[in-house]
Amino acid sequence: MNRGTGKGRRNYWVTATILLICLVAIVFPFFFSHEGPYGGHSQNWYRDHPQETAKELAWCNANPKRDQLGSCIYARNGQIAGMMG
Repeated sequence: MNRGTGKGRRNYWVTATILLICLVAIVFPFFFSHEGPYGGHSQNWYRDHPQETAKELAWCNANPKRDQLGSCIYARNGQIAGMMG
């Protein structure tokens, strides 16, 4: 009887489970972003989309706790960059 097969199979499933948990943890935020109506974009995107930026900033300004969210910071910086040229 080969005793190594059971242990190897168990290690495979442990590794597969850990990888699946990591993948879900990485992908999950993309489906449930709480970064506003246009969250998850870069500063350059906000610079190039002034109407969407205005909506994002209105959402950010509606609650002071949102001030430090990445999308709010990028939207503010993008708006400033858009004004400067």
